[in-house]
Amino acid sequence: MKAVYASAVNHDDPLSVLAVGDQPEPQGRPFWSTVSVRAVTVNHHDVWSLQGVGLSAEQTPMILGTDAVGILDEDIPGKHGLKAGREVVLYTFVGTDG
Repeated sequence: MKAVYASAVNHDDPLSVLAVGDQPEPQGRPFWSTVSVRAVTVNHHDVWSLQGVGLSAEQTPMILGTDAVGILDEDIPGKHGLKAGREVVLYTFVGTDG
């Protein structure tokens, strides 16, 4: 899949390690959903990641984009779960599970 990602970290010149290219498709995980992304931003959190704030060189390449919008690919289970095809706004972060 095409993605915007941190290819490395560079504190002094963060945009020099911003890359666009093919990355592996995400793997399914319990309680996670995939979204066909339609638009993203590169915001201050992403710039910090490119500088190595909260992101080590060993964690790269890391797909960026903490803000995105798109279409939900599959139903989210549960009584109040969203259905596939629904437009969604993402607010993402890397949690304690990595």
